[in-house]
Amino acid sequence: MGSISLLPHLDKTCHLPHAMLKLVTLALCLGLASMCDISIKNVGQVAFTWHIEYAGSWDYDKTLEAGQHDNYECACVPHDMKILVGEDFYCYHYMNCLDNQDFEVEVTDYAVYINVGHNNVEMCVI
Repeated sequence: MGSISLLPHLDKTCHLPHAMLKLVTLALCLGLASMCDISIKNVGQVAFTWHIEYAGSWDYDKTLEAGQHDNYECACVPHDMKILVGEDFYCYHYMNCLDNQDFEVEVTDYAVYINVGHNNVEMCVI
């Protein structure tokens, strides 16, 4: 005597979660493998060092004098960005390289301004 499945629809969909997991994993791997590009420009008169990292690794540091700019190719994932001023102050900005943004940073006597285009996205009072 043959067996009869009381829930025949489960036989057809039992592999769906596994297939979706494979697709999500593939999408994440492609996102990490593909590269994005951001730029940063010192639009002020005070030099600063900008630091970018992902999950405590992929560190990058660059000191920018007045008027200088830099491009950075990064994995298309969220990153931590810090504008380091002097020995003991930094301005933190959480950003995603996927957005391919062009940052403009100005350090004054009173604050650090991080802009994208003409829109302020972070301000840190010194």
